[in-house]
Formats: sequence, structure tokens, C-alpha cells
Amino acid sequence: MRVLITGGAGFLGSHLAEHLLKKGAEVVLIDNFATGRKENLANLAGAKFVEGSVANKALIDECFDKLKPTHVIHSAAAFKDPNNWKEDIDTNVLGTAHVVQASKRHDVNRLVYFQTALAYGRAKSPIKVETDYAPLLSYSISKAGGEFYTAMSGLPWVSLRLANVYGPRLFTGPQPIFVKKLRAGEACTIVNTRRDFLDLRDFMILMDQVLEVGAPTGAYNVASGRDITIPQLFDMIVKGLGLKEGEYKPPTVQEPAGEDLNSLLLDPSLTTEKFGWTPKISVADGTAALVEWYKANGVGETFTHFVNKKS
Repeated sequence: MRVLITGGAGFLGSHLAEHLLKKGAEVVLIDNFATGRKENLANLAGAKFVEGSVANKALIDECFDKLKPTHVIHSAAAFKDPNNWKEDIDTNVLGTAHVVQASKRHDVNRLVYFQTALAYGRAKSPIKVETDYAPLLSYSISKAGGEFYTAMSGLPWVSLRLANVYGPRLFTGPQPIFVKKLRAGEACTIVNTRRDFLDLRDFMILMDQVLEVGAPTGAYNVASGRDITIPQLFDMIVKGLGLKEGEYKPPTVQEPAGEDLNSLLLDPSLTTEKFGWTPKISVADGTAALVEWYKANGVGETFTHFVNKKS
């Protein structure tokens, strides 16, 4: 197996690279470090890393021509600045087109695209995979465009429409932000929404099946199929940090505003039907393990899809 992973220094990309290297795959990673981290490459001895953007067609073509990949995992995405539409389009649309065209030229065995559940917009939960897209953000609009190009490839393609996958090295979303602020003695702001969280270990089990030659193709929701409120998640993190009432500043709870969604719960029943995959790890157990990882490794810089700043 020769695997090219875009966004290889990111959360999912780096974990997949580590996993595939252990299975004996030849791995090439591409990342421009817009949100990926160099320290995520620390355990990837044996992988080849190329620094650059998927928007650079010449770079993509060169990487494909040298590796001649059998499998492509397109994990790269721009999302850190909701007002930078050009960056979103360059990476998520044009970059995806470059990856898809190169994949076609090399007739890859599996082309895997990572899609955001935000592309469904305000669809009623639980959201089935056949639900029409109605994205509200530049990020999700451009990611929807990238999925359409992937589906046009004529290759054995899979688009995984992801819930909130979490695990070690996660630096986006509420978990790292809550941990960082609580440990710093700062007050947290909680948006009173509902979200579906999927443990990375369950996700990796599905990825092994998705990458198999001859496995089902098409678009699939990847989620636990169970949601919790963000206040509940906050309470889990407080418990994991061993904090008692009075030992941290009370959070401010706000209702969602603007493009933020009240609820985002995916129905993964088609994924279960086609791959025989059912997540096993509860969000309580997974969050406890994640907090322990943050306690040992720290958080650092974090990003969110909705706030135009770093934390």
C-alpha cells in the first residue's frame, strides 16, 4: 500500500500516517502548517514529508508522480479564518480538484475525502446521509464543492461526513479550549448546543475498512449517532481535571447565534449497514482519556470554525 495523505500534519492525517506506517505502508504527507503542527510528525519516522499547499498543482503532480499512490486520503482543509474565502476556495475547492485529477491520472484504488457535517447546515437532526446540503459557512460551502469534485472522479471514492472526531493531538473545537482556560484559571464561554462526538479509536477501525480495495464507495456519515450538550461536555472535562465547585470560575452559557447550529447529530445507519461498523467508546470514557492526554502534553494554540481568532 502506497498512501498519500494531504493535511498530514493535522489531527486526523498524522494519526492515520502513524497507523498506516505500523501496518507497513509507504506514506507521503503533504501539509502547509496552516493549522497542522510540526510536532505531530514526531512519531512518523519512515514517512516522507512535503511542505506545501494542495493549491499548488505542480507540487501535487510531483508528489503523485514520485509515489504513484495506491490510496489517497484527502484530509487537508482550510478553516481557521471564516472571512478568508479565497483561502477556503484555494484549498478546499481548487486543491481538491488538483488531488482528484492527479488521483485519476494514477488510477488510485481508493480515494478518501474527509467532509464536514457542517455542510448539512440547519438540517433537522438526526441527519441522514441523503439529506441535501445547505452550508452556511465559507468553510462548509467550499468543502461541499470539494466533495462534488471527488464524486465526479470516476474512481472508487468515499466521502466521510464527519461528526466531531476527538483524541490526542486535537486542537480544534471545545475540548482543548475548555482544558486550556480551566487550567489557566480563566472563565469559559459555553454555547448551549448539542453535538455528536466520536472517539478517534472508533474512527480508526472504520478507516481500516474504508481503505480496503473493493470496499463500498460513496458518501457516509461517520458519527456515534448519540449527541450531548456542550454544557455536559464541559462538566465531563471539569471532572477529568479533578476540579470541584469553587475551584474554577463559573462559565458563561450563551445560546447559539449567527451560523452556529443548535444541534448537529448525524445518522450513521448506512455506514453501519455497509461496513458493519458500530462505535463502542462512550463520550464520557473518551473525554476522560483525552483530558489525561492534555494534562500530560498541554494544549497550546487552538482554532475554531466560528471565531476569527486563535486562542
